[in-house]
Amino acid sequence: MTLSKNLTKTSRLRPLKRTLRQSQSQLEISQKSVSKKMRPQSAKAKGRKLQIWVVEKLLNLLKNVTGLDIKSTPMGVNGVDVQLSTAAFKQFPYNIECKNTQRLTTIYNYYEQAESHNHYGKPLVIVKMNRKKPLAIIDAEHFIELGVRDEKI
Repeated sequence: MTLSKNLTKTSRLRPLKRTLRQSQSQLEISQKSVSKKMRPQSAKAKGRKLQIWVVEKLLNLLKNVTGLDIKSTPMGVNGVDVQLSTAAFKQFPYNIECKNTQRLTTIYNYYEQAESHNHYGKPLVIVKMNRKKPLAIIDAEHFIELGVRDEKI
């Protein structure tokens, strides 16, 4: 190869290399903004807020229960996030796990799509992953109202 051909090839590659470097730096910047982590203390406070919302909803709907029957579990404790006494569990027989996270955007988009159908029924989304059971997603207030059972003692 002659020197002029080499220079031509090199000069043609320089803008591509520059563009590649710029794209890589933009990608790194966007990854940093996406992967910006929440402080553990803030994440726990956010989760605790959701647990308290569930506790308050249940206290308003269940009959003959007090704050001693329904408790928000402290962060980091194994088991359910909302503890129910025997009397409360008879009326609402569910093991409650609360997740307050931004990573559920897709599920919310699906739910909004179900809402947009404007039919008479309530929105319901069924989701499934490979080798996993299908799950139903409905409005939490609607679900809690549906899930409350009359106590039969």
